[in-house]
Amino acid sequence: MQDTKPFETEQNVSFLKRPRRFTLAQAQNFVSILDGITFMAMELVTPLMEELKNPLGTQDKQVVTQKVQKIVSMWSEQVLYFGGITRGLWMVDFDCGDGFYTWVYGEKSISSYRTYHQDFSDRTPIS
Repeated sequence: MQDTKPFETEQNVSFLKRPRRFTLAQAQNFVSILDGITFMAMELVTPLMEELKNPLGTQDKQVVTQKVQKIVSMWSEQVLYFGGITRGLWMVDFDCGDGFYTWVYGEKSISSYRTYHQDFSDRTPIS
């Protein structure tokens, strides 16, 4: 039997979670989950970021940076697992077919939208 890595078939084809299309109601259903996983990631990252800012920090800056990257990467993978797309630190898009419903940590619901051609900063309120 051939030894294979996780997520690979015997033909070396990788399978990845892909973003999906959401209605506004479907995207809204994920806000509490996103809020929870983002809160946990932030709780882990915040003291590490403080350590990086401290010129007298006791830890190797490269090691701390790698820890931060690993936590953010895990957060991003969790968002992708649920079908969202990360657009920056603690920012998520949900593809709706003609653009994205957008969410930023701290928002209690999805209340903004942007087209495929707009930047995240150009998002507009949902009427």
